Amino acid sequence: MTLHKLNALELDAKLIEAGFPATDVVGTVSPTGLYIRRTAWAKAMAESGGFYDIISPENPNGSYDYGLFQINSIHRADIGEAGWRNILNPTFNANLAWNWTDDGKHWGTWGLGMEGWAGSLYKSNPTAWQQIQAVFKAQYDAYPK
Repeated sequence: MTLHKLNALELDAKLIEAGFPATDVVGTVSPTGLYIRRTAWAKAMAESGGFYDIISPENPNGSYDYGLFQINSIHRADIGEAGWRNILNPTFNANLAWNWTDDGKHWGTWGLGMEGWAGSLYKSNPTAWQQIQAVFKAQYDAYPK
């Protein structure tokens, strides 16, 4: 199977299409002080490398992760079959991330910061938590704008 990759600027445009703010200015900064669209861009790059039709190998629990933001298949029922058919559409996948992060403000589900799953991971496995933060920061610093 041939995978399809968005370049840096194409990914940025898809994030805007999905609802992320077109300008990262005052008012579009998350509670952590990071720019919202830049955070989304970095997280998508860390998760998928910009490959929008990538599917992970099977996870230990039998699930798979899909698309730009590696949406886990355990959410299939929540998304619904009509939506699930679009899970590899980069705009649809990014829009799920937009909605699930409270308009780009809370990334704990993806291991960033100290909220939710990220906070639990920090307490249970600080080394793994630190690795996630480091990969994210490298991508955040590589943002093309």
